[in-house]
Amino acid sequence: MDLIQSGPMSPTGWSQAAAPIRARAWPRRPRELREETGISASPGELGEPVWHEVTEFSFAGIAYRMEQDFFLLRIAAAEVSTDGMESDEREYSIGHYWWSVAELAAATEPFYPVALPELLARIS
Repeated sequence: MDLIQSGPMSPTGWSQAAAPIRARAWPRRPRELREETGISASPGELGEPVWHEVTEFSFAGIAYRMEQDFFLLRIAAAEVSTDGMESDEREYSIGHYWWSVAELAAATEPFYPVALPELLARIS
């Protein structure tokens, strides 16, 4: 799983590529995936969400409540490109890394969502 490392401008740690999508506009999700990682996929390739969660956090002194849908996309390999990110996204994203389920389960660095290893083990 590709996770984005956040820097000092946001909660430090690793998180999935994500962007606010209103009204469960799943057909727009491939665009967000492409913009933040350079990986292209059709809505059909992403299918239905494999997991949904609601999380609350603060960022820059503002409290957020975010609903997140997670999709499974199996790919052989990909080179991550952040060319499609907006300037504020680039400001807080300082790296990408492809994590295996085993690496996530053994990680000492913070990552979000914390239940990600269990989710991946269940759907792998």
